[in-house]
Amino acid sequence: MFVTCARCGASVNQALLQCWQCGQAMPPKPPNKGAAAWPYVLTIGVAFVVFVGYSQNHKAPATDSSVPAVTSEAPPPLEDVSLKCPACKAGNALPPSFHFRGRFADANCTSPIAQATFFACQPVHTKGVVEVQFNDTLGAHVELSTAKVTLVRQLGESEKVYIRPDGGGACVLANDTGNKITPVGCEGKRICRNTSNLLSCNNCREAPPMFAAPDYACDDFEGSLARVTFQP
Repeated sequence: MFVTCARCGASVNQALLQCWQCGQAMPPKPPNKGAAAWPYVLTIGVAFVVFVGYSQNHKAPATDSSVPAVTSEAPPPLEDVSLKCPACKAGNALPPSFHFRGRFADANCTSPIAQATFFACQPVHTKGVVEVQFNDTLGAHVELSTAKVTLVRQLGESEKVYIRPDGGGACVLANDTGNKITPVGCEGKRICRNTSNLLSCNNCREAPPMFAAPDYACDDFEGSLARVTFQP
């Protein structure tokens, strides 16, 4: 910016300290208010940008009910490793069913018996209400009919079983030798051979290699016949 020298009238650049022609001292250059304010404007702008960025990265958690809440899922149930055993895979194919085959728990043939075969590895259930198929007539239950009955008491291996002869007369002992009878007291458990080679549901011995799983020592499971009295 050029100004006129007050002494000689020469045109002098205001940035010079004196007139180039007569040596007259030049008046000081007035301050540039706009240039002096820009550092403050820049500082305020930077602070605003920093504040906006912080606000975007530190938002409060959403309270919108449409946002699904994070919940922890229950762990899956533990795998029943016994189902890896060959006997279990084959034995669970057919569900057990109860039948009345003319057997009774007393010599007067008044306490009928329902029988069910539990295959190897199948848990034993001898309580509650079950459906029974009548292979022999019993009172109002005709042959080959079915009905819901209440199981009463399981018979042990040593207990006697009776039948009524086809021609009538007094009841006689049934010849049921050879049946592997389900041990008493094994409700909900699997039947096996124990270390004494007896049918049991405790202290099972290990199955032979042909009935074992590659990565699991299987129990020596075995099928058995459960005999339970019922209310007709």
